Amino acid sequence: NPLRERLEAQGSLALAVRERGTPLVIADYLNPPVDQAQALVRGNLAKTGDAALDKWFDDRVTTYLRRDYASPQDQFVKAAEEGKLLHFADKPTRDMPVSPFTQRERDVIRSYRRTEGFSPQGETRTPYGQRVEEVVDNTAWMSEIEDVSRAQLPPFLRGQVETAPQTRITRLEDSHLLGDNLIPRGQSMDLGGLRDSMVKMRNMSPEFSAYNQPPISVPSEYRLTDEMLQGLTPAQASNRVALFNKWQAEARQKMASRAVNEDPNLSRIKIDDKHTMVEFPDLEGRSEMQRLVTDVGCDGGWCTQEQNFALRYGSGDNRLAVVFDQNSRPRAQMTFTERAPDPIDFVDTLPAQELDQFFRANPHIPPNRDGLIDIENTREFMEYARRQPIRREITELKRHGNVMDVTNEPFTPALQKLMRQLADQGIEIPRDVLQQVGLAP
Repeated sequence: NPLRERLEAQGSLALAVRERGTPLVIADYLNPPVDQAQALVRGNLAKTGDAALDKWFDDRVTTYLRRDYASPQDQFVKAAEEGKLLHFADKPTRDMPVSPFTQRERDVIRSYRRTEGFSPQGETRTPYGQRVEEVVDNTAWMSEIEDVSRAQLPPFLRGQVETAPQTRITRLEDSHLLGDNLIPRGQSMDLGGLRDSMVKMRNMSPEFSAYNQPPISVPSEYRLTDEMLQGLTPAQASNRVALFNKWQAEARQKMASRAVNEDPNLSRIKIDDKHTMVEFPDLEGRSEMQRLVTDVGCDGGWCTQEQNFALRYGSGDNRLAVVFDQNSRPRAQMTFTERAPDPIDFVDTLPAQELDQFFRANPHIPPNRDGLIDIENTREFMEYARRQPIRREITELKRHGNVMDVTNEPFTPALQKLMRQLADQGIEIPRDVLQQVGLAP
């Protein structure tokens, strides 16, 4: 294969599952014959009603799929290896695995590469490059020409079914290229998402606002004018969309923090002239409040940026609270938990003589903590529980970035003052929380 020999001589035959320009199967062989790249683009992407954008997809994305896609020259993989953010792949963090795929799925991708004569490991060296390379390579299905129906072959290749039956042909995996609700986030190239975002950027207002906050100007590089559009490759457009999405998310999160800090309807404690603690109500069934909390969670770098964590720490017996500075920047987040009396409280607070009488009166309960569930059903415990108030305690405290240690922050004195204010209100503050703010050894 002359192409394979030339690529090998150039030292570039590794970053791929497909040789550059490998023919694509025909998707519509009736009127007129078009290959799968053109059918996919015209049938799914170049249908926005925006003439300039439709032409861009028809020209640029079709050419990319026919030529460089999943090859050693793939522009998305090269951009990722250079550290450029792409719209379909988040950059790995310490809490995120390098690959969006399971080990079994990664083994399949490596098998594809090996079958096509490429390095199973790929040639990317950065974690982000590896992530994008796997996503791209997973969308191309390679076959021998003899395994493809003649009707699906470009006319110039049909004769090779008999003369060169092992010629390689590429099938595009549409759902992994376009994006699909059934495919987990990060496992497709999401060209459909690229289309939607580009439509949005070309039609958006020159100003952005969220949560009824004062609008701010959208940077000019995200406007995607006709002139700007024509200078973009698909990978550059993906990068532009990713940067815009990042800018918009960060702007929305800051507006969420400001909206919460300024909301007079939320419970709050004035700590000092620069700091305020704002407490959220029960989040269950409050979709708008959940969006606020998750955006504030993003702004603060906390796990509550995910809805399931926001509900875990902010509903039922739990309530979330955030400490803001005078600029509405979130500095710390805490969880308050309401606790009804439990068997441990009962056993720990009863005088020794009464506790001994209790176990004699209930011989079926072992005199240790193995019988706590049985204690809950006794008349004595139920009477005890009715007499006790509901207790409220701090069960978690974190500063910006999900970090537990807050002993040496500029706002630590404010947290120390807050702990004293909460204690005066009867809130229980565990020793570990006092240690976090430097109030206990």
